[in-house]
Amino acid sequence: RPVRPGPVGLRFALRVEHIAAFFYGLPLLGFTRRKPEDNGKLYPEVGVCLGSSVLIGTGYKAYAREQHDHLKMGFKKPPEYEIRAWSLPEGAPPPCDELQVGDVIGCQYTTSGRMQFWLNG
Repeated sequence: RPVRPGPVGLRFALRVEHIAAFFYGLPLLGFTRRKPEDNGKLYPEVGVCLGSSVLIGTGYKAYAREQHDHLKMGFKKPPEYEIRAWSLPEGAPPPCDELQVGDVIGCQYTTSGRMQFWLNG
């Protein structure tokens, strides 16, 4: 179901109930304007290529894609107009090294256009 806007924007949180043995780092969380449809085109091959989306998490980065269609990733790095990416400021410590079962993670997309990720906060 769609996330309803609140006073500061869009926001949701999840409780970590299981962690796959091969998983390290943070999951990719975010929002999209795409309508969920029951077909093979619902998910992109690479998460950051999701059409009409703002995402945050994996690699301590945030991503935005304005185009509705998912980006088809090739061997070259996509141009910045296809997927915009932001990283932590240089020298900033990563917010966490790994998740634990029971952690609560969440993200927020504010009305001012800021993407925020939090852990147990």
